Amino acid sequence: MQEYLYFCAAFKNIIMSAIYKKFDVFVLSAIAILCYSATPLWFQNDTFYSIMVGERIAEQGIDMTDGFSWHDLPYCSPHWAFDVIVYWIYNTGGLWGVYIYTVMLCLLLGLTVYALNRRFSCNRAVAFFVTAVVLFVLYNGFITARAQMMSYIFLLIAVYFIEKFLASKRIIFCAGLFIVAVLIANVHAAVFPFFFVLFIPYITEFIIATLKPKNTGRLLIVRDNGVKWLSLVAVVCLFAGLLTPTGDTPYTYLFKTIAGMSMVNITEHRPLILILSIGTMLVAGLFLFFIILTSIRIRLKDLLMVGGLFIMTLAGNRHLSLFAIIGMFFWGKLASDYLKEKQPELTDRFIDVVLKRKGVIITIICVIFFSALMRSGFGMRIYDRKFHTGFYFLTKPTIDEVSYPVKACNYITDSLDVKNIRLFNEYNYGSYLMFRHIPVFVDSRADLYTIEFNGKRNILQDFFDISRIKKFYDEAFEDYGVTHVLLKRDAALTTLLSRDIRYRELYWDDNFVLFLRDTAVIDDQQE
Repeated sequence: MQEYLYFCAAFKNIIMSAIYKKFDVFVLSAIAILCYSATPLWFQNDTFYSIMVGERIAEQGIDMTDGFSWHDLPYCSPHWAFDVIVYWIYNTGGLWGVYIYTVMLCLLLGLTVYALNRRFSCNRAVAFFVTAVVLFVLYNGFITARAQMMSYIFLLIAVYFIEKFLASKRIIFCAGLFIVAVLIANVHAAVFPFFFVLFIPYITEFIIATLKPKNTGRLLIVRDNGVKWLSLVAVVCLFAGLLTPTGDTPYTYLFKTIAGMSMVNITEHRPLILILSIGTMLVAGLFLFFIILTSIRIRLKDLLMVGGLFIMTLAGNRHLSLFAIIGMFFWGKLASDYLKEKQPELTDRFIDVVLKRKGVIITIICVIFFSALMRSGFGMRIYDRKFHTGFYFLTKPTIDEVSYPVKACNYITDSLDVKNIRLFNEYNYGSYLMFRHIPVFVDSRADLYTIEFNGKRNILQDFFDISRIKKFYDEAFEDYGVTHVLLKRDAALTTLLSRDIRYRELYWDDNFVLFLRDTAVIDDQQE
């Protein structure tokens, strides 16, 4: 009888293993389609300057100078390795190459989210749900050819290595953490300090557990002696920032940014308005479900990690991505524990339903529907109150001529001596001017133009003061030696310059206007 039961159990395991593998193939195919659809066919301004900075580094090395603005400023790219990679790809495949590279990064991120959540939660259905939520949140502006796409993957792997080390005490995961720290320091130095923030919840729980060893209520406080070694690993990883050609950038960049005025003026640095962010409310609501409506016990470290990420998200829009990627990593474990305790057969039933003919058809229809919405540029972008009607159903990588002065740059490069003009431009398209080899006043390397980084003057603040009419434009232009001004047609400053006889329109189209600052008229007025 025992042999018969053993045979039945073994046979069931074989069948379930085959079913799970089939489900994995189905899920990975769905993730691939969603990742492809979530990757936009238009480019953000940071992509343009990454290409140009990468070209300069590839040809001249890291010389600690800017070379793209006409202010003659010192500069060191905080993501030099990513910039070089993007330039090599662009140099080989053009914008199509950059687009395909972004799709591959998105796919790698999606597969990493699914694979690590599956290993961590031991539940394929939960892992797929977590991946879908993460892609939903990242779709709103986070999936793009920027260094953050790589740092997302590295930070998620770092959390996984920490968890695996504490579970197994194997030294290989400590080595993995050091390698991840080195990669982050070179690929995206701005988030290097955040790598060490990941250790704080574990160390805090250990300290609290040491001071208060007894657990009370649903909050589970564990004193894991492996945290002592984890703390030592964190100290060792501090030296990873020295393994870069950029000097002290991994240690100083973030703190200089916080001290600068870009935190107030740049949208992604500003505090998040919770009611306008469906992604934040979705992730936070999923955690509140377990905290309020279930009796599942929650580890203190998990609560600290998620709570800290939520506070960071409220403090700055750009942290929403980390809240989703890392926060949902811990949510997956909670969901898996809840299902094991309350509904142990639910996952198998769900997988069985999905793999049936009707389930496959319904799932495919849902994937195609949401993919079509994302590919059209509409879909979930409704929650940032913008419909992006100009991007419907694009079929190739596109530079949006509403956002970037494509035609105006054609005129400038054909008709003006770009090396001898001093062009005042707006922040949002400065990187595209760099891409067209036109020296800029400012671009989306915002920190470069603050006094904390360049040590000379706060150019970014002057730009905002001029654009917002807080400072008289002509006096500022005289101070900087501006010769030409390129503005969007609907800018407030455009209205003023169009009525000023000292500024002559050289070029205009439906979106942009180029002015010549006529010094002859200015001299006559002064006389």
